[in-house]
Amino acid sequence: MGRRLSFGAKAGWRDATQVRYYGLGIQSQPDDISRFRFKETYGDAHFALKPVSWFPIRGGVRYEIWDTKEGKGSDPSIETIYTPQTAPGLGADPHYVHSYLGAGFDTRPSPGYTRKGGLYYATLHDYNDTHGGTYSFQRLDVDLIQHIPLLRDNWVLVGRASGQTTLNDNDLIPYFMMPSLGSGSTLRAYSSYRFRDRHSLLFNAEFRWIPAIGLDMALFYDAGKVAARRDQLDFKGMKSDVGIGARF
Repeated sequence: MGRRLSFGAKAGWRDATQVRYYGLGIQSQPDDISRFRFKETYGDAHFALKPVSWFPIRGGVRYEIWDTKEGKGSDPSIETIYTPQTAPGLGADPHYVHSYLGAGFDTRPSPGYTRKGGLYYATLHDYNDTHGGTYSFQRLDVDLIQHIPLLRDNWVLVGRASGQTTLNDNDLIPYFMMPSLGSGSTLRAYSSYRFRDRHSLLFNAEFRWIPAIGLDMALFYDAGKVAARRDQLDFKGMKSDVGIGARF
């Protein structure tokens, strides 16, 4: 179709031995740290379609096998300080048929690196637990990004708003499948998976410039929160950070 349609497949396995868990909610405390270990085996088939250059549609089906175990390292293992009430799905090893479909508008010249244009995209995920359906759930992801070039693209203002929301608050979601904030691409001052809950909201702002060929500098500000209910995703009690970064 004139390079407008592509198909792909991939398979993989990973063993993460010291994943952090601090409890649920934006008010979780650093002293509540624990660790868990998970193994994931997965395989998927996916497609990408662009009926026109600015309208991407992507989807696929993925089979995921999760196996959780006692955490390694110096911090307590999760099962020693948390319960199924404070860590939903504790001890669960679900097998998922994970299907997803997304669509939106993309005016960026290149998805990997750009200094102008924007992305407005939403993806619906369906996780079907094949072992009894106990941990089945659906989630909607929304990502909004806009680049505003200044002075012939030498300076760029970048704004991003993103969110993940569980569609049914009665669904039982394992703690390790919940939306999270904290990492080099979300709340950059916080460790990975620092905050977890059923819903998340994130804002990023950057002022970027090019001091030399091949080098980007950026001043950035991040703010976000997680919440147990969708109506709690407001601007109160957000965690935030500010910093400077370099990208080659």
